[in-house]
Parts: sequence; structure tokens; C-alpha cells
Amino acid sequence: MPVRIYTTNAGTDLSDAESALLADLIARHGRAVLLAPTFAELDLCRHDAAEAGISLGIDYKTPASWLRSLWELLGDGRGFVDNLQRQMLFSDMIARRDDADLQPLSRSQGTVRMLARMARDVLPGVAGTTAERCGGNNCQPEPKSDAEARVFELLRAYAGGLDRRDMVEPCEAADIMAGALADSLPACARAVCVRGTTSFTHGLLELLSAVANNGGEVVVLLAREQAAMREELATAFDARGVLFEIAPLGRTPSRLVSLAGPPLSLPLLRSPAPMPVLMSMRTPSISW
Repeated sequence: MPVRIYTTNAGTDLSDAESALLADLIARHGRAVLLAPTFAELDLCRHDAAEAGISLGIDYKTPASWLRSLWELLGDGRGFVDNLQRQMLFSDMIARRDDADLQPLSRSQGTVRMLARMARDVLPGVAGTTAERCGGNNCQPEPKSDAEARVFELLRAYAGGLDRRDMVEPCEAADIMAGALADSLPACARAVCVRGTTSFTHGLLELLSAVANNGGEVVVLLAREQAAMREELATAFDARGVLFEIAPLGRTPSRLVSLAGPPLSLPLLRSPAPMPVLMSMRTPSISW
């Protein structure tokens, strides 16, 4: 089924039209997942859905907690790396290295934070997936400078440390889950409504595309002031071969769209270090 992208005038509270849309998803799929950026926003939605009599049919998740729940259901048992663990692992790695082994990078918290952000968002693009690392057939990008080569070396060492600790970065887990959803959609992922989200990572887009392309249903609710994001989001789905509909909420979508044009051209994650190769990695982070 296509992705439906709606514009809505609603604020923090669920409007009648949004409640009706969620009720329709529940009626046809038995349950629905409502994704919002924060748990505080989900609490407001839960209260409004309860007043509308539909709360029991909704799973309330942030994008991160949705990925975690899918991983617990379909993953391989490895634990996710959290932000604190990631920072500590890189801090320890930097502290154990001699200055000569870090050059031309500096021994600073800025370097630690840069490496942690890259690991969080693009690790498989630098170090390959766990399966590729185990098989020794991962395709690694060529560094364009000495600094880039050192960064890639540190990220690959970090990836090896995760393998030894039986841990995985969420960005790699999202790609694995997208593949799992392509094989079979569980009941908890057949109807997904995304509300109020202003940052769509590569992993979230892959998961939503897998749902839409394999018999599930995805609805994205955008505020009226997010009109520019609507077109960029449509381009992102089109690049993944996903059909989509665009309409104001409360009306029947008037067109089924499959744009023809250049591939995904959304803003990528900006790193404080000049690393041009990041622009072509397999797991960019898309944000507005």
C-alpha cells in the first residue's frame, strides 16, 4: 500500500480527523503504531485517544523505542549501544592510544564526540555490517586524507569491539529489521502513523518503506508549516520505490504519486570534520 502524507492544522492535541484516521487503521489492521518524537507528546496523544475511545488499539512509541521493540521481537539477541556506552568506549579507545597513533587527530572530547556521532549514524558504511566483517568481504570506502584514514581506522576498531561485546549500533539494527520486515510483517508493524516528527533518519525511512512495500500501511502527519518537508519526504520515499499519496487531512488523497527524477538529495548529517566521503556512505542520516 502507498504511504499517505497528510498536512494537518492540529497542534499538540489529536484532532477529530486524526482520531478518525487512527480508528480507521485499527479497524482494518487490528492495531496501529503511533510514532512521535518524545514520550511527553505520546502521553498527550494517549490522553486524547482515550477520550476518543481508541487508545487500547494503539502502541505508543518513539522511533527509537519502536526500533528497539522490533529488535526484541525479530533481532539476533545482541544489545543496543546507548549514548553513554558509545561515549565511554571511544573515550577509553582514545585514552589507550599514543599521540602518534592518533595523529593527525587531537586527543580531545571533540574528537570523541565526532567519532561517537559517526558511529551512531554511519558505522556500517565505514566498517561494514557484522555479517560482512565476519565474512571478511565488507567493501570499505577509500579515505581522502590522513585524518579520514585515521577516523576510519578508529571506527573499524570500535566495530570490532562491539562484535566482541555482542553489541550492535541501532543504525545497523534498523537495516537488519528492514530486511526482516521485507520477509514478513508482524502484527505490530502493519499500520504505522508518524506524527510530529521533524527528523527522519535513514533507518526510520528504511523501516517505513519496508512496511509500505510489504502490505502494511504508513501514514505521515505533517503540520502545515512543514510543507517543504512534505515534498522532500516524498522524494525520499520515491527513491526507495515507495508509492505515496499527498492530501490535506480530512480529504481523500487526490493523487497517487510516483515521482520520476534524481535519487535522494536530502541534507545529510553534517560532521564537524571535513569528510567528503560521508556523502556517499550507505547509511546517511536525513534530517531537517
